[in-house]
Amino acid sequence: MKLERFKPFPTSDGALLQYFDIGEGKPLIVLAGAQTSVQTYRYVARELKKTIV
Repeated sequence: MKLERFKPFPTSDGALLQYFDIGEGKPLIVLAGAQTSVQTYRYVARELKKTIV
């Protein structure tokens, strides 16, 4: 599965969020919390893409 490059999204308070998008259809948004990063979800996205229709 090819993921797009991580994209930056600056917030109004100066934080910099990173995201990626894959696939088509209804969006599913997964937020990283605590000390996880967007890279962690590369593997989660691969598994979700297999199961979500």
